[in-house]
Amino acid sequence: MNWLRPRVIIDPAAAAVMIVMLAVAGCGSPSDDVDSSATSTSTTTSVENAAHYPVTISHKQGETVLDKRPQRIVVLDYGALDYVDSMGFGSAIVGIPAGRIVPPSAENYGGTDEVGPLGKPDLERISELKPDLILTSSGTAVTYEKLAAVAPTVELADAGTDVLGNNAANARQMGRIFGVDADVEAELAALDEKVVTVREQVAALGATALVVVNSKGKTTAYGVPSRFSLVYDLGFIGIDGLHGGEPVKYSAEDIAKADPEFLFVINRDTLIDTHDQSATSTAAEEEEDILGSEVVRKSRAAQHRHIVYLNAVEWYQTGIGLTTLNTMVDAVGDAIKQ
Repeated sequence: MNWLRPRVIIDPAAAAVMIVMLAVAGCGSPSDDVDSSATSTSTTTSVENAAHYPVTISHKQGETVLDKRPQRIVVLDYGALDYVDSMGFGSAIVGIPAGRIVPPSAENYGGTDEVGPLGKPDLERISELKPDLILTSSGTAVTYEKLAAVAPTVELADAGTDVLGNNAANARQMGRIFGVDADVEAELAALDEKVVTVREQVAALGATALVVVNSKGKTTAYGVPSRFSLVYDLGFIGIDGLHGGEPVKYSAEDIAKADPEFLFVINRDTLIDTHDQSATSTAAEEEEDILGSEVVRKSRAAQHRHIVYLNAVEWYQTGIGLTTLNTMVDAVGDAIKQ
């Protein structure tokens, strides 16, 4: 999914030899046509890129005008980082959220300047980096106005209750920012095709599902619509009586009563700082009490080995992005193959 063309690195000595060989070949050599063609292509591409700007990006907070392709980008959440990285413009990222546990899209940016914890950016540090674009989301503590005073700022949608729709909207905004609209449409078409395939496979089962989150000794269930609606968007049937965006506290008995055919579990405590051993161990014990309890072990999900643990970094911490969403759809598709 990375559109960045591979770099070709030429040894300086070898380059010198090549130059001499081309000079000896004379003005009438076929290489003239090649050089001329390459120069023409490069010039055409540069002109096309320049013609794309200025570009106006409409988003939740209004409109942001960009005079050129961004060269110094600060991303304030991992969804935004995913889009930039997926589209092959990661070299333009100069600032990222600080964190010990990060999604795969952030693993290649270990040496990049950090601009404060996820959701709590350091405005002064951001200003020092002199960005020409800041990508934020509604979950950021610093107000849009303060960020926009530092540099042009675009607020991307979070997963919300319509992750597929919000992802498409975000991707198209990013495509306009970088001038790669056609590439984005191709990626979205490929994702749509995957979604249709998984949805058909899941719908053929006619199976019920329940999504729960374990966090600090508590288990909460999410129905339709909710931030984890993707599971239901892909064809699983929600539990009767569990509707609305707000999570509902669930016990082992509640899970047994709902008796879903598939139980999807997100352990939020895997995102807790590993230095906080007390919180982690308490949550782990509670999870064992609930999912390992006798009543849950008798549920259809447990009996058929359909308790599926979803990646908390992708589903809880990131939740959106071209690469992330593809992986999330794959996870649901893989669940029915168990």
